[in-house]
Amino acid sequence: MNRYQNPEMSGGAGVAAASTSALTALRSLYSLMPLLLALLATLTSLGTAALSGWERGGAMPEQFGNIALAVAAVLAMHLLLALCRTKPLAVRCSAALMWAVSFAVVLYGQMTFFLLAQQHAGDRRAQAVPEVTAIDRVAALPMRSLTAISQDQEKVRTMLAANNARHCDRDCLTQRMRREVLTAKLDALTTEADEVRRHQAKDDRLAVLDDRATRLRDSLHEDPVTARLSALIGLDEQKLNLLLALACAAVLDCMGSLCWWLAFDGSRAVVTTGVTSVVAPDDPSHRDLVSSRREATTDADVPVANEYDGRLVQLIRDVAAGKLRPTVDGIRRYFSCAQGKANQLCREYHALRLALQSETAQG
Repeated sequence: MNRYQNPEMSGGAGVAAASTSALTALRSLYSLMPLLLALLATLTSLGTAALSGWERGGAMPEQFGNIALAVAAVLAMHLLLALCRTKPLAVRCSAALMWAVSFAVVLYGQMTFFLLAQQHAGDRRAQAVPEVTAIDRVAALPMRSLTAISQDQEKVRTMLAANNARHCDRDCLTQRMRREVLTAKLDALTTEADEVRRHQAKDDRLAVLDDRATRLRDSLHEDPVTARLSALIGLDEQKLNLLLALACAAVLDCMGSLCWWLAFDGSRAVVTTGVTSVVAPDDPSHRDLVSSRREATTDADVPVANEYDGRLVQLIRDVAAGKLRPTVDGIRRYFSCAQGKANQLCREYHALRLALQSETAQG
């Protein structure tokens, strides 16, 4: 043996090992993505369902009952199809029906949550607008109106005109004092009328500000996006809010159901080293058949991640148990699958069986 190693060969081997490790890590992360997305969607849906159930209930038992119903509906809607994907056709049809009913219940709860959240956000935005304090008319404004003040002014002017028209021969001091009193009274009435007009103008300004604040509060109470979309497409704003809440709920829950389907599909498709335990112990030929399948997968150094491997293992196990015959019609009826999938499973089963028989004959 050569005691010295080539540095280029050792460096190339290190780079290859590092790249293989990186690819393995990326492959593992990619295989975990459906599970992570499924957990995120399910936890989010459970939280919104619990909050909507709490909002719909009045007393404490009613709230807990609504929460339990919402949680059960969310779990059934997210997991039922993934759990029943390998079951017979009748079970899958029943699961699909229950999934549809659970989907309707979950949509009701999620839409309640989204609409209430939008309403609460609008209330908080509207409360940020300051209130316009109206004046106390009883304390601030005079008791008399401008009409009464004008009538008094007219009377004083008449009396003042009559006093000025009177000819003074002897008692002129009394006439001058009367004119001064009437003039002062007329000035007081004029001042009172100006004060009333000032308060009325202030009241009008406050009314305008209050009306403006009310319009601003109403505009902030509505969602800004749906308000502009409603004006753009001509649809009623309440209907548009309902449709948007329906879309948000459908995206969240359908994503959870699909990701759980993908997560269960990946977990069942990988053939592990413990697959030989599914074969009946009293049939060594089938045990060798599964072992050879496992060794072929190990030599390839890649995880077998398709649905046929999981069904092939189940086919080997059930044929060994005598539950079905390894024919195309028998496989198609047993797995409730398409004709093409049944043909492929049948070909793989018989190919492995023939390979095992040839190895046994050579041994």
